[in-house]
Amino acid sequence: MRVSSNQILEAGVKSMESSLADAMAWQKKISTGKNYSKASDNPYAVSRGVRLEFDVARLEMYKTNQNYVASSHAIAQTQMSTIIDEITVLKQAFVQSQNGALNSNNFRALKIQAEQIRDTIKAQSVAKDATGNAIFPETIYNVQIEPNLTVKSGVQFSDLSGNYLNSSATDQFDFSALTLASGDTVRIGTVTFTANAATTGSSLASQFVAYLNSNTAGTTGAFANTGAGNSIANWTGTASASSGVLTLAATTAGSGKVSPGDAATTISAVSGSVKSTFTDGGVNETSSDLYQKINDFVTYLDERASGSSLTKTAGAIESGLDAIFDRITTAQQRSGGIAAQVDISKEAMGTIGTEMAATASALLDTDLAAATAAYTRSQTLLNAAQAMFARLQQSSLFSKL
Repeated sequence: MRVSSNQILEAGVKSMESSLADAMAWQKKISTGKNYSKASDNPYAVSRGVRLEFDVARLEMYKTNQNYVASSHAIAQTQMSTIIDEITVLKQAFVQSQNGALNSNNFRALKIQAEQIRDTIKAQSVAKDATGNAIFPETIYNVQIEPNLTVKSGVQFSDLSGNYLNSSATDQFDFSALTLASGDTVRIGTVTFTANAATTGSSLASQFVAYLNSNTAGTTGAFANTGAGNSIANWTGTASASSGVLTLAATTAGSGKVSPGDAATTISAVSGSVKSTFTDGGVNETSSDLYQKINDFVTYLDERASGSSLTKTAGAIESGLDAIFDRITTAQQRSGGIAAQVDISKEAMGTIGTEMAATASALLDTDLAAATAAYTRSQTLLNAAQAMFARLQQSSLFSKL
């Protein structure tokens, strides 16, 4: 069987094209670092690898959250440790104050010491970190540190001070859009109103105001107060109403609020909705339970120094100091528990992230050693094919064929 020169030429060209394509493919893998340039190269590997890369990126977000929470709690714990040490000194000073041999000068010296500690703790309770954020913020958030696990972002001011509200806080409830049928109820705190007849909600705010300000429960007009009373915890200030909007005001520091998301506000079987707007009055450290308990001790020492009648007994002072000490140590323990949880999550997420990254790399990334060897081999074959084809073209045999 005779082989034509064209057939030999075509075979040589195909051999060189194949070697060239292999060399270029391996060169691309080496230069990009990726084993596949498109999904069709290996649909499963590309899809699985991209998913793993996404999961690794998500773990990096968790890592950022973990670092934020760990830093926030570490700073708060350091600050609480200092405050606890200072309260311990106050408790020791109280024990000293019960020594019957102390004179007025001794009590004045203890008073000065207690005042200094009081003012130091006052400043520490509202101190800010290096980034300008409060170490004990008014509001903390749930932060996700791993799938299906959230923790508190820090230690709240109220956890430290025992208080959240102050006299400038307000909470507004818009009843203007409500339509009440007979028997429908609206409850805020412990105050419950039941409609005796179908009515719109525009006058409901005024009815709430009447009950809250007059301290009178019962039935008036189309509404009846069917709850346990007509006072709302921490909102004992004068209530007001305008255009169907009820406004509650806080007159003293409190530990809670009535606002969206709280179970204290419920509405049953009504048409319409109630919008609630809470305005935070800001931190007032001098009205906090923490400050007041220490200040009571200062007052006690001043009265002992001057021989005045005691505003509070020694037992009440000791109980107050014990209460703030217990509250802060409890807050510190909770914070420490969260920090420990974050440390465990860091370790677990770090291990998982490393495994995912390795798996994604094995699926998608080029094995440079193997790729370089394959590239060298294909390039060698290409050069050999080109050389042989060139010699063949120049030979007398090729012309005869």
